[in-house]
Amino acid sequence: MEMKRLIPTIMPACCLVLLFSACSEKSSYTQLIPGDASSVVAVNLQSLTEKAGISSGTPAYESLQKAFSSGKDNPLKDLLASPDKSGIDFSKDIYIFTNSTSMNIGVVARLSNASDWTATLTEMNDGEKNPISQGDGFSYQLSDKSILAYTEDALLICSNERRTPEDSLIAMAGRLIHQTEAQSITGKEAFKSMESEKGDIRFMAAPNALQSAFKTSGYSRMLPYPYTSTLTALPASCVTVGNVSFEKGKIVVDAKPLGLDEESRAFLEAAVKPYGKIEGKFDKLFPSSTLMYFSANVNGSELTSFYRQQLKSADNNQLMEALARSVNGEVTFGLLNFSLTSMPAFVIYGEMKSPDALDALYQKKDSLGLKRTQKLVKLADHEYMIENAARLFRNMSLFYGYKDGRFYATNDEMVYKTIGKESSPSLKGSSYLDNRKGTSLYSLINVDAALQLPIAKMAATTPAGAFLQMVGKISYISAGSNGDNGHVEIVLTDSKENSLKQLTDLMVQLSKL
Repeated sequence: MEMKRLIPTIMPACCLVLLFSACSEKSSYTQLIPGDASSVVAVNLQSLTEKAGISSGTPAYESLQKAFSSGKDNPLKDLLASPDKSGIDFSKDIYIFTNSTSMNIGVVARLSNASDWTATLTEMNDGEKNPISQGDGFSYQLSDKSILAYTEDALLICSNERRTPEDSLIAMAGRLIHQTEAQSITGKEAFKSMESEKGDIRFMAAPNALQSAFKTSGYSRMLPYPYTSTLTALPASCVTVGNVSFEKGKIVVDAKPLGLDEESRAFLEAAVKPYGKIEGKFDKLFPSSTLMYFSANVNGSELTSFYRQQLKSADNNQLMEALARSVNGEVTFGLLNFSLTSMPAFVIYGEMKSPDALDALYQKKDSLGLKRTQKLVKLADHEYMIENAARLFRNMSLFYGYKDGRFYATNDEMVYKTIGKESSPSLKGSSYLDNRKGTSLYSLINVDAALQLPIAKMAATTPAGAFLQMVGKISYISAGSNGDNGHVEIVLTDSKENSLKQLTDLMVQLSKL
């Protein structure tokens, strides 16, 4: 049975790591995709071209012609002018796949006319640089690290990071071209699920592909621990499928996990169990200018059990475990300010059963392993401060405690002195939270607010100004899970024009600077 529920702790990350990496009819050319591909991305170039507004006579079209052309008779210029004469069927999706065991990346496309493609390939290479040779039922062209092979109706490109012997490249292409449907990925459940997705770009990814992309992309330093830790523990049989759509005023990404065996289905159910629905209980305590926001509804006791049983957590600190188990309900984090001269200010609020775990921490302060420069101080009943709380930032104090029936923590003394006070204007009812309804976890990056910071305004006058001009097209980025899928939206300031058209126009403008 297909797993219908989503792991709320991983979907937004899966979606931030696959966002920057289109539905098509079934066609035999997809049979060239290996059965053990760790990720597959299907791109609908025709849809993307239309949404980008790239047509003859437009600034984007002229810019592409200029970029692809170094001379009057450059073949790439002719290819752009008449793509239908290239021999590639651009009305069909192009598939990009990775396979960690045999190659880094591969591309599969449908050919409408092999003779036209041969002519195009010959013209682009002047017939001399990389001659076209004949293999067993296919033609091919070699380079140091890749092979381009094609039949009457299919094109295959395989590329490796390392220099590969020619006979190995030819043999690899031959295996894929002659493989049966049973050997291909086309008959597998995950691929069929990906093909049923709608969107300009569709994707599927095994855990190892997600983990690798996540690790190298730098997202691991941006997202909360529940995302990162659960992603690294995914069973190999838990495949993520989803799609990317370019809509008016926003880019939308949806994703969901598929549990393909009992192990992965059990993992998914265990990962979902600790979470409830967010009601926004702390929204009024956060200013509308909050830079980053993260909220979850979590049963701390069940989450702790999940980490111990499923993630094999090695932490045996009973005090910290008691603190985690005392959390029951919503937990919300907000990054309030950022500058070059002081620590970024943040605050956390959470529903907690009682202050007992906090008080126990203070009573056992001598056994907490605090550094010599650190000191745990009691400020009032159930309220405490750790001096020099961060190893990398001396003189940073962490204020935390239990007040008005809730837990709080902040590194800013001014915030501590007004803890629990309502902000005006606040995030409550803000359009930034429009996508949060029904979610169990929700993250927000408030680009509007970030661009109003003095540091951003100062950077606008430097060479980074062009980058900020691009970022300024974005209003906010949200990511959340509602229990059935993960959903990411990059919302632009212009809500009327298609998002891809806006990005294309901006790139054209920047290319002229």
